[in-house]
Amino acid sequence: MNYQQFFRLLVCVSLYGVAFIVLGCVTFRIQSQPLRIWIIVNIGIVGLMFILNFNLMLFHFYLKFRGQTTYDFIIQRRQNQVRQVQQQMPTNLWYIFFLYLSTSKKQNKKIIIRINIES
Repeated sequence: MNYQQFFRLLVCVSLYGVAFIVLGCVTFRIQSQPLRIWIIVNIGIVGLMFILNFNLMLFHFYLKFRGQTTYDFIIQRRQNQVRQVQQQMPTNLWYIFFLYLSTSKKQNKKIIIRINIES
């Protein structure tokens, strides 16, 4: 698949971020005061992006270790959520009917739609 290119991209972006931060720190003493503020702001932004990129890289290393694709992970997560909702739903039809009768007309439509979607 295209995981190898994706990992290469993540590693290159991470290396660029590290290089930018290191060069910004090295040139910090040489620059004038307004440029120092600009360097600090850029180092902060690049540092934040590096952290986010690193989390993304760790997540995909985890998926690669499990032998899963991102799509498989999303589908599995949705199926788990549907199972949890189905387990939490009452199975007694009289209880559902009572809920239907005891709510307002606006809420009734939501309950009907919710029951139809989740069942």
